Amino acid sequence: MEGILIRKNLYQDRHIIGNLLLRNGKTISVIFYGAQPSSSSKKSKILDIGCLYQVTSQPGKKYSTIIQTREWIPKWSHQSIRLDYKRYATLCFGLELISKICIEEEASYAEKEIFTDEFKGSFKVISNFLFELEKNTLEKDELIKFLIYFIGKLFIELGVFPDLSQCQITGENLNGIPNITLRADLGGFALNSELEDSSLIKSSHSNLRNYLSVCASSKWTEKKWPSFSMAPNSFFHDLMEYLSFQLNINLKKNLKSYGSLGI
Repeated sequence: MEGILIRKNLYQDRHIIGNLLLRNGKTISVIFYGAQPSSSSKKSKILDIGCLYQVTSQPGKKYSTIIQTREWIPKWSHQSIRLDYKRYATLCFGLELISKICIEEEASYAEKEIFTDEFKGSFKVISNFLFELEKNTLEKDELIKFLIYFIGKLFIELGVFPDLSQCQITGENLNGIPNITLRADLGGFALNSELEDSSLIKSSHSNLRNYLSVCASSKWTEKKWPSFSMAPNSFFHDLMEYLSFQLNINLKKNLKSYGSLGI
């Protein structure tokens, strides 16, 4: 089986319990025996989060929910991300966020490599996220744009992408209208003039709507996010609030890596 290591913890000094995001978009817990080498080890077998591994499972307890292995091969590894704190913090954020979203695979199915693919989009999103993060040196303003694009792609896979076409209160077409606000409770944008509470009005959300439209109509390989003209930090937080509402999770509090982004 193959998967991206999205989380790891030390187990009994020399071993690692990790979570792999499999190609089918589900996660599985794995004990990597000997993954934490001792000082006398001649060969390093250290596992890095954000890398893709091919894992060979070994027989375990009949009803175990954890895969056991002593054999794994790195299939793809990042090199430049680990040397850049900002990008490494972004990697940790993306992996922690995806871990909150994905469901677990049955260990018995994973051992026999019996997979369904209805959730494979999650793997596609995070693998593209990692590949582009490794390839691009992101300046501060580009980081916000990159994260907006990433979150927009997650919205699509989760089925919570906002309605961009019309006001969620009046049904009016929003093309060319500047004064609109993204409303999580309505699942889309609404005219500012229709909001009873002025404190709910957000600035420049017409630009945010345009950026989400680009997310929906382009591929990662087209590298569209640098073309976003203006992307304040508030756009990132507004999208995270929207996602928090859809998932019924306070992501700002539940994601340890949120604060390390420095946004």
